[in-house]
Amino acid sequence: MDGDTALARHITYVHKHNRNPELGFTPYDPAFLKHYIAAAREHNPFVPPELSSHIVEAYVELRQRDGRGASGEVGDQAAMTARALLSILRVSQALAKLRFSDSVAVSLSYNLCGCVCGRKRAAGLGLAAGVPHN
Repeated sequence: MDGDTALARHITYVHKHNRNPELGFTPYDPAFLKHYIAAAREHNPFVPPELSSHIVEAYVELRQRDGRGASGEVGDQAAMTARALLSILRVSQALAKLRFSDSVAVSLSYNLCGCVCGRKRAAGLGLAAGVPHN
């Protein structure tokens, strides 16, 4: 079932029955989640040097590619921005915190970059397939 169908079914169920449907599993205790999140916030994963240098190279390459239109002329917009790069790094670190990992997952950062800059361009930079995992 896709996300849209699941959301529509949930909304219609709540509207009809005036309550949430049964979950089919036991959710985590709110106190446990609070402690887990507090502990995860204290964890400080790092970006491995090999990932850092590759992200810098990919960012520069994407900026250069994005600045050129179909005719090869320099344009005035770029899909990969400094803000997008910072977002990729922050999300990667946040997910590493949730896993209590000491370093950011290389494959995750590559996948996030692929989402931001587009799969075809990411594949051209070696970001989409065959990435190392940690």
